[in-house]
Amino acid sequence: LADGAAAARFDPGLRSRPWSPAEEFEACRLLEAAAGEIREELLALPEGAPPGLVTDVRDEIYEGRWQQLVFRSTAGQAPDQARALEAYPRTARVLVEIATRFGPDSGAMVVSILQPGTRLRPHCGATNGRLRIHLGLETDPGARIRVGDSWRS
Repeated sequence: LADGAAAARFDPGLRSRPWSPAEEFEACRLLEAAAGEIREELLALPEGAPPGLVTDVRDEIYEGRWQQLVFRSTAGQAPDQARALEAYPRTARVLVEIATRFGPDSGAMVVSILQPGTRLRPHCGATNGRLRIHLGLETDPGARIRVGDSWRS
């Protein structure tokens, strides 16, 4: 957990590790198998998105510009979820398959758009019981991600 922050729901029985092998998780395998078609469909973001679908993230954990396209929210129905699913049918097919296989606890499904030079400050989620999956569709050379003291590019 970052900067001494505590998760709101902490399960002490879960093994702590900064990275989990993608091959251990069916959702990762599904996303990786569809990465090419997802990339092709989403590369026009945000310019090609229907008006109002891509929104600025309002949070204190970053410097730069961070936008998102919400396909599924953990807080219930996202306001434009149906429009996002309709606008990006190939991406939606994969995300709906994951949600169907893993049920209502499969979590939020969001495409994040970080402009070059955007930096996220150390942070943590509300629970250690949720696996966060990142699938880089288009990244700048030298872009990296850090979990704890471990960096990957």
